[in-house]
Amino acid sequence: MIESYFLEVETVLQAFSNIRTYVLKKKVYNSSQGYIGGSIFFEGGRQLDFVEVKHVDFADKIKYRYQYMDEEQSLIFRYDNAPHHKHIATFRYYRLCRTYAPRCVI
Repeated sequence: MIESYFLEVETVLQAFSNIRTYVLKKKVYNSSQGYIGGSIFFEGGRQLDFVEVKHVDFADKIKYRYQYMDEEQSLIFRYDNAPHHKHIATFRYYRLCRTYAPRCVI
């Protein structure tokens, strides 16, 4: 079950022609729950690092982090549901931009 989700993620990655390469790490907690994370390297040098903890019986991810960086590995944006930034109206679901300006936190 969780292996099917991992396969889905990898199938999506393989469908994008602008992805140069990727590295994945998978960990099965049980038949329904697991961890997948890694780095996706795009043409032009940009990179997306990500982590997902997923239970296949639920639509939402238990935990996620997506961090998109430029060629110099400087932050472009980051999405995550970490339990910090409690002052944000959309607490647990937000985006941080390169400038860290309040308008970038959603």
